[in-house]
Amino acid sequence: MENGSRIKTFLKLLYTHLFIFVPPIAYAISQIPYTIVYHTKNPKHSYIECDMPTGEYIIKVLIEVLTGVPVVLTWLLFVYPSRVYMTEFYLNTRSGQCLAKILLLFKSYNYGEEGNHLNTTNLINNEHDTRSRLNRGKYNFM
Repeated sequence: MENGSRIKTFLKLLYTHLFIFVPPIAYAISQIPYTIVYHTKNPKHSYIECDMPTGEYIIKVLIEVLTGVPVVLTWLLFVYPSRVYMTEFYLNTRSGQCLAKILLLFKSYNYGEEGNHLNTTNLINNEHDTRSRLNRGKYNFM
């Protein structure tokens, strides 16, 4: 086996499984600004003060919000496309059950009286079918 073929094989595998590296890279990118700003501030002052300028306040709030991006990316890449994870989410978590009730309410409102037959299982199957039609041919890693 030649050295060039090992590199080609490595790059091919890296390209195939690139989605696995997205959350750690996003985590690093989103944590760097917060860490820099937080550690360069005066220790006697809080992170967000009452008398700071509006521009600085907006930047600090955006940097704080940016730290939640890796969690959202992980959810969208791995949990949302999976029927198993979404079924567990809708059936076994409080937030999933509330979201399922809200979605059922909207669907029954859109369908009128015909929507009374909707339940959580039908909601999960319909949502997964809709997502599979939209994503057909894209990102087939699940």
